[in-house]
Amino acid sequence: MQDPMLLDSLEALVAEHDRVGSALRDELRTGTGRDQVEEAVRTFGLVPPPDLIDFFAWHDLAARPGSIDRIDWFWPAGGLRLTEAIDDYRRSIAVGGASPAEVGDSLGPDQPPTATFTGFWRTDWFPVLGGSPETYAIECPGGGGSTPGALWRVNWHPDSDFQTARVASSLTEFIDRVVDLFRAGAYRWDAEYEAIVTVDDVFVRRGLGATFRP
Repeated sequence: MQDPMLLDSLEALVAEHDRVGSALRDELRTGTGRDQVEEAVRTFGLVPPPDLIDFFAWHDLAARPGSIDRIDWFWPAGGLRLTEAIDDYRRSIAVGGASPAEVGDSLGPDQPPTATFTGFWRTDWFPVLGGSPETYAIECPGGGGSTPGALWRVNWHPDSDFQTARVASSLTEFIDRVVDLFRAGAYRWDAEYEAIVTVDDVFVRRGLGATFRP
């Protein structure tokens, strides 16, 4: 069964893109069937939480006619297609896959985690939003983690400001945060570059810092 809260949050995000002049709505296509999403994720031995299934079933994504790129949903990331998420998961596991037990206490839910320069990818994370260098992934239940359904920002090249971290208890909570930032004026549409950009002063006024990433 679909979660109306996540769907409402996603629709609110698209409405904010409409308001600032972004053409994100033109990139939305018919979503993937829920059974197909679940089957694809279970192929990796993961149990997909409802938010993950709802996300990929909501809409598929395609570049607008005449464009080779898709619009970021917020800086610096945008939604992934299911096929892209599958490719990213496979590649991430190949490069730095580790079980929650192997990662150990460094990713405890109450502490800022640390990682090596080359980074790692927990095997119970499945990507939903992608950017550079961050990827946002949902923690799948049954994979050995302690916060199933939580959203993680995974940074392959962490520094003192942007390390891998659990950023929300759910995808719905995270999307609501991004919508709130749009409504506060933290993001605007750059018509020349056809891209969403940040309004750093807004982040500073909210005490988040000019380089804040959600």
